[in-house]
Amino acid sequence: MIAILFVLVDVIGPIGLVLLFLYKNKETRDLIGPRLLYAGLIAFILFPLFLPRKHIEGWLIKQNSDFLFVTFVVQMHNNLYEELAKLVSLILAVIMLEEKGRKAISSFRGALYLGYALGLFYGVGEAVTLTLIAKNPSLYRIFGVNLFLLFINFRWLWERFLALQMHGIMGGLVGIGYHYLRKKDRWKFLLFFLIAILYHELVDGLIIYIGYNAGRPLAKFLLSNLFSVVLPAEVVIGYVILAILARKGGKNVEFSADNPYGS
Repeated sequence: MIAILFVLVDVIGPIGLVLLFLYKNKETRDLIGPRLLYAGLIAFILFPLFLPRKHIEGWLIKQNSDFLFVTFVVQMHNNLYEELAKLVSLILAVIMLEEKGRKAISSFRGALYLGYALGLFYGVGEAVTLTLIAKNPSLYRIFGVNLFLLFINFRWLWERFLALQMHGIMGGLVGIGYHYLRKKDRWKFLLFFLIAILYHELVDGLIIYIGYNAGRPLAKFLLSNLFSVVLPAEVVIGYVILAILARKGGKNVEFSADNPYGS
């Protein structure tokens, strides 16, 4: 039963909804097709491909397990790899999607939406990979992640569903950054890439804070409300940011035969 729900809630359902979302928006409607699914599969695969970095992070923690070091060095190392994976997935997607991909990424909203879609595919890759590691602890030797005490239950389904949304949000921010990178605006690329990293830090940084300060009132409150208030609130914050950017920051780009890739 849990396995069926996992596939529906954390794999098929989110992918189906994001494909519908892309189809409903003019900036990304033309992307729907087998090539987009192949690009999504690459984003999916990039999670396990980038995951062995955890061996490096485990080594770093052994050198210094101080709260500030773990939060702002080890965790930021993790964030950098995660957002870099999303950027790589975008670059490969645009190559695979050819003219349609270049057309979408030339639009602010198209880049946001495509980045969101690939971020969600990446999140599905995370959900599946971590679940497999939890069921097969010996995979620690490959990936550097030990999930021996993780139970595949309803809370795990909910946690992964929230994590999917967060990866989609970060993917949207990285997508905007890539939009500016292709326009040779490196500062705006770095800005949105940094925002994605800092959003990731907000999410995981709170988890680290709870682990290091379990006896403090704030940590107790965060832990007791983690899945009902804290993580959902972070998802809402992320979607509000994307909604504001999509409405205020994006410009409608007109495409024509003379200008197929927009301004």
